[in-house]
Amino acid sequence: IGGTGWRAATANLKFEIRNLKYGATSSNYIEGILMLVKDLESSGAESKLEKVAGCIAGKFNEDRSKLVFSPNLPDWVDKPIKTDLERELGCEVILENDAAAEALGEAVYGAGVGYKKFIYFTAGTGIGGSLIQMTDDNLPAGRQGWQIADLEPGWTIKIGDKFLEEVAGGKALGDITKVDWVTEAKNLAFGINELIKLHKPEITILGGSLFKSIDMNYLESIVNGKIILSKLGQEAGLYGCMELLRQSQG
Repeated sequence: IGGTGWRAATANLKFEIRNLKYGATSSNYIEGILMLVKDLESSGAESKLEKVAGCIAGKFNEDRSKLVFSPNLPDWVDKPIKTDLERELGCEVILENDAAAEALGEAVYGAGVGYKKFIYFTAGTGIGGSLIQMTDDNLPAGRQGWQIADLEPGWTIKIGDKFLEEVAGGKALGDITKVDWVTEAKNLAFGINELIKLHKPEITILGGSLFKSIDMNYLESIVNGKIILSKLGQEAGLYGCMELLRQSQG
């Protein structure tokens, strides 16, 4: 569930994605939850849903049951999302930050395969990111084998007196046909470089709709490290959620 759109799918016992659906995210929490439940139930119409994993744009509380910060979905903040979904769907629900789930998807199924430490940086309606590293630590379901740090570059990195998301996020850009993409590339590169300088990853994987409009050759020339585009694209979060489900099976 992103700031403007959502995607949903079912996974079979072989953990293959099926019945892909997508739509617009409602800014109203109650309306959004009811619409989501309706579509999830219809996605799994051939059999009863046994477990659901989902990712949402925003920062979760410690047990990932509700959002504590989500600038693009303010009405969803401090709502009992996990409790409401489990009641309506009648099954266990696992929730994760969207950038963290997308990073997990890329680590297991996408452009991150073969790397032990990378940054996933996403630029769409908002700007997010995660640092992901291989680990042998005994971590909660969904992070087994991987240590994932939610970096929140959109709201921790500043350009002048404004946060990166306030300058370079899709919501801040407005009319996409009037965007100066060279300036946008420079702003995003500034954020990426700050993360690379701090975390020293092997590679940075770029996801999100804004990178479709940016000259990647130019971006590569101003980023101080190796960058590649997401392999899974808009389905990265779905693959990450599928991995959450796979790991929760033990």
